[in-house]
Amino acid sequence: MRVYFDTSALVPLYVPEALTSIAVERLSGAEAAYVSWLTEVEVTSALAQKTRTKELGKDDARRVLEAFRAHLRDKAYEVLPLTREAFALASTALGRFDTPLRSLDALHLACCQLFDLTLLTADAGLARGAKLLRVPHEHLALP
Repeated sequence: MRVYFDTSALVPLYVPEALTSIAVERLSGAEAAYVSWLTEVEVTSALAQKTRTKELGKDDARRVLEAFRAHLRDKAYEVLPLTREAFALASTALGRFDTPLRSLDALHLACCQLFDLTLLTADAGLARGAKLLRVPHEHLALP
């Protein structure tokens, strides 16, 4: 399966948390793993949040961020561009006015739609939006 990791499914690959084993299992079972350039910004934001809440020290956050960036450089993930078409799809999804999507989540879904990928997410709102838009997805959650 060709899977797109949104940030909520990607961070557990780098920072141990409850969903880590599930995320690792999905990555190891994937035919190919995709992210977008948006993901780098969101991973950095998630790590910053974890340092503000004292879940992670700044030095550890820097090491995690460098490991993620090394994986991007080494092509552990296929990085998708955010094209004008992706922004148009995201805008159309948000313009339905019936989804729980936020703007960046809509961009993640647009990437999945454009490249025919299955979304992996731990975000319940994004999973609901994917269901409404009929985007193949898996909501990673604890049993």
